[in-house]
Amino acid sequence: MKSTNKIKASLRGPGQPASPSLYAKLTTSVVLLGTLMLASHSPTASAAVSITIAGEVERITVNTASDTWSRGTMVVAGSNVIIPRNMVIDLPANRLTLQQLFVNRPSACPPDQTGLAKADSCNSSFTGAAVTILANKTNAGDIVAGEVFLEKATELVSGIVSFINYDDGYFRVDGIPGSDTTGAMVRVNDPDGRFTHQAGAGCLGSGPNCSADTRYGVDPDNYTFTGSTGYPMCIPSTVTRTYDFDVNRDGAIDPGPAETGLTALDDGTGTQDALCPPGNRGVNPVGDSRLFAPLLVGDHVNAEGNFETIDGVTFLSAHTVGVSVGLTTDDDPFQPDYMIFDEVGWDAPGFQNQRARDLLIAFGTLGTTHMDVFGLYYDPANNAVEELVFATTFGCDLAAGPGSCTNQGVVGNTAVFKIVHDVDFINGVPIGADQSPCQHLNAAYANGGIPDVTGTLVTTDPNGRCTGNITLAKEFQVLSPPTRDIIGRTRHKHALDDSVVTLDFHGNPSQNGEYLNPVGIGHPEFVEINLNALQTPFIFAGEPWNMDRRLGPGGGCDGEITCDTGTAIGDSSMSLDPFPFSDLNPGTQVGPPGGGGVPVVYGGQSGRLLSYWPLTLNEIMAWPPLDPDPQGINPTLHAGLMCTLVSGFDSDGDGVDDAIDNCTTTENGTLLPIGASAISQRDTDGDGYGNVCDADLDGSLTVDLSDFSLFRSAFGTADPDADFDGNGSVDLSDFSTFRAFLGSAPGPSALNP
Repeated sequence: MKSTNKIKASLRGPGQPASPSLYAKLTTSVVLLGTLMLASHSPTASAAVSITIAGEVERITVNTASDTWSRGTMVVAGSNVIIPRNMVIDLPANRLTLQQLFVNRPSACPPDQTGLAKADSCNSSFTGAAVTILANKTNAGDIVAGEVFLEKATELVSGIVSFINYDDGYFRVDGIPGSDTTGAMVRVNDPDGRFTHQAGAGCLGSGPNCSADTRYGVDPDNYTFTGSTGYPMCIPSTVTRTYDFDVNRDGAIDPGPAETGLTALDDGTGTQDALCPPGNRGVNPVGDSRLFAPLLVGDHVNAEGNFETIDGVTFLSAHTVGVSVGLTTDDDPFQPDYMIFDEVGWDAPGFQNQRARDLLIAFGTLGTTHMDVFGLYYDPANNAVEELVFATTFGCDLAAGPGSCTNQGVVGNTAVFKIVHDVDFINGVPIGADQSPCQHLNAAYANGGIPDVTGTLVTTDPNGRCTGNITLAKEFQVLSPPTRDIIGRTRHKHALDDSVVTLDFHGNPSQNGEYLNPVGIGHPEFVEINLNALQTPFIFAGEPWNMDRRLGPGGGCDGEITCDTGTAIGDSSMSLDPFPFSDLNPGTQVGPPGGGGVPVVYGGQSGRLLSYWPLTLNEIMAWPPLDPDPQGINPTLHAGLMCTLVSGFDSDGDGVDDAIDNCTTTENGTLLPIGASAISQRDTDGDGYGNVCDADLDGSLTVDLSDFSLFRSAFGTADPDADFDGNGSVDLSDFSTFRAFLGSAPGPSALNP
């Protein structure tokens, strides 16, 4: 299982199919799971208002480059958006802090750039990343983000695989069959080599396994290169790999050449790779589900990511590749199964639409199994991940009848799971058996139990939920507080022989029978609640990880980041800072004006919503968070139009056309050696002159004694403006540059003629 309690340079966050349906919820704040009730509720008044921002990232800055949790700013859609301290940003198959976007930048970018902003000199696309931000404009007038989803681009290649390069590990789509020069070139961004071995065209200067940008790679454990049922895929390779394997399925690897020291090596046809075997295609169930299945010429694919151009080669760098093939697996104790979530949604406070719902849709390779789903809560004492079951197809089918939550597909024997819980505050209890979380859990507990992570059957609820007479409060308790991640696990996984392990493309152990997925948080959509209140702010205080970073994935400690266990849970030093404040209590927005709020579980209407592990009356965070002081509203510094026209001339031979070169006669472009690439088009003061030709420190357009005084003060420091060569310090090399420009103007530059 992918560990999501770590946040570091190599972090690749909770895997997700990055489906448009999942992030439509983030983009437009649609309320999840179907048609909303038209309610007459008028929310409590608030001076704060909601702000939804989507667009191109023009600039990104971080306040403290050495601080993992530092706040900063994004310039998007004409606004300066504050990215608060302690925020963890969602990427398509990863999570990082703002500071880590800089730490994990591509090698061509200087330390003060991410390569994701339109204004970044190392961004040769002249286009910023695509971002969707849910924010509040606070009482002080500042725009503060509460949720951020950052894609490098929103590009999709869809079509038929026309060519596969088995030597270099890429494929082409919609070209002439067998042609390596036509069609869109696609590389799976697979830095860990879980699915591929890559080399050759487009790899010069890249990261591990030809990764163009490790921040936007696949998830190696919660697979994002899969068939439509979640079966992991691979590209056969002519590179030799060795591995051990229980060929005869007797539960042990026998010594000797038959099962140890085996070799996987394709002959260039895609039909001979033993770790990406052809026997796992063309038949259902697959030949041996302990191994991945090969991509084939003729397959239909949907590849999501962004186009990169490296060393003159343009290709899609894909974080998600879906292959339109429904592979199935055997119901056999030596044959693992696989699953994948298609959609996950969970309503967030304040539930102004008078209900709490969730939606879970998943696909699998085995139609005879069931799925149990657990919310992942974080114990702030040690940041341990604690699982708490909240959904089960087994219990659903027992309570509401066979097929109520399983076998939702029309054709084939693949597993299609669908669970919808609907706790309606107006209709109350009893809830229909097909949508009652308590009835589902109780039915499963009474009929053998629900297996925990070790496979042990649990017959009583570990959190004491749903006991005795089922009230609305007990139903609501199952769905609160929301979690940022869930994990689904099949019953078949627990039925496997203890010896069974899935081997990936390189012969390394990998995951089966479970899938960790982020939750699409559903904020109420006031267009269906109150047309007089469309500006109602988001209640980010209803998401526990916003109140304390230690209550969500990546927010605690892992031995590499300082773990603060002495600070009180919910302390402002651990919350989003500044907080995207709303004035609205998450537990009291339900019902007519002055109404009763959500069902009381304990500690008042907000008790359960503000609770943390182990989710009892004794663990409730204080409300409200701090209403931030004014942060200062500054003029928006737009990146401006990035002209892509070229003159055809490159006077200094640095690989940057004179028409867009910020030092037209001094080399500072992409053709510099790798070791010197940090100064490529570097312009730390943003005046249009690259640092290597800009000794004009006071902006007077003449390098004179005033500039010398400033340079002398900066000598021996890390002042970025006086560090002309970008080596991290102001030294004799920079003095040589200053002396060369003394008495002259900066530049020349095409960006500031």
